[in-house]
Amino acid sequence: MRNSKNTDPVVSDDEKLVEQKLRPSSFDEFTGQKKITDNLKVFIGAAKKR
Repeated sequence: MRNSKNTDPVVSDDEKLVEQKLRPSSFDEFTGQKKITDNLKVFIGAAKKR
């Protein structure tokens, strides 16, 4: 029998809450990755100006 819970493309409200708690909301919340986040800020800033 297939477990549809693992393959369901619809995101549940509980899953959204967990994702929000796990994912940083800003670059300042990334710890120990200053060089990478600085590069990403430059890339994203340049893309927004296009």
